[in-house]
Amino acid sequence: MSYPIRLSARASLEEDAAISLNAKAAGLTRSRYLAEAGAGRRITPAVPKTDAAMLSELRKIGGLVRLLVDHGQTADANEIHQRLLSLRAAIDGKHS
Repeated sequence: MSYPIRLSARASLEEDAAISLNAKAAGLTRSRYLAEAGAGRRITPAVPKTDAAMLSELRKIGGLVRLLVDHGQTADANEIHQRLLSLRAAIDGKHS
């Protein structure tokens, strides 16, 4: 998409810091953040890749546990163990 209009704005040091922080949290440039906010669009924080990986692993583990509980079927203990290790590695990588 092309953005032919260039805007400038004045802000306090506190406002500038808040804009930078909020733009970074949303995964946007400061310019794009201001344009999105100014257009009244909802700005949500970006989901870090490690969070997405953890959610994916949690869903897989949940599915395996559900097999055990809901249907009385057995799940491969080694597969559950490997998925838990993968989840732990993602968590450890995020907090290192």
